[in-house]
Amino acid sequence: MPVTLNLLILIVAIFGSLLTNSNAFGGFESYARNRSQLRMMFGGGAKAAAKKVSISVDGKVIESDEKAVNLRKELMKNNIDVYPLRAKITGNCGGAGICGTCAVKVLSGAENLNPASKNEQNTLKGKPADWRLSCCARVSGPISIKTKP
Repeated sequence: MPVTLNLLILIVAIFGSLLTNSNAFGGFESYARNRSQLRMMFGGGAKAAAKKVSISVDGKVIESDEKAVNLRKELMKNNIDVYPLRAKITGNCGGAGICGTCAVKVLSGAENLNPASKNEQNTLKGKPADWRLSCCARVSGPISIKTKP
């Protein structure tokens, strides 16, 4: 129990000094040094350059600094229409992967998508092999797609 209390006091002291910007604690230089030391102590280390997500769709390029993004959400966030007119009238599943109306054709970069789940494979049964459901696809690198194939 005393070890836990001592550890807690140490952590509070370290973070307290990191959050303080006054000269009594060394100012910004001390903050940067302590932050670097904390990263080394707790395994943060130097971060490797993440592969940038780039989605080329119907002549428009969308880029994200995220490690991986949901294709449907990223397209909708960038005002790219995913659903054909039929799905707008009859409705869609809202990203549950069961209606198949958000299907896209992958032109290149299929290796930068997660593998299709059994549910997605069942929904796309009878469709071309290069089709994916945008709601089920996680993009982790550059791809090129066509919406509403």
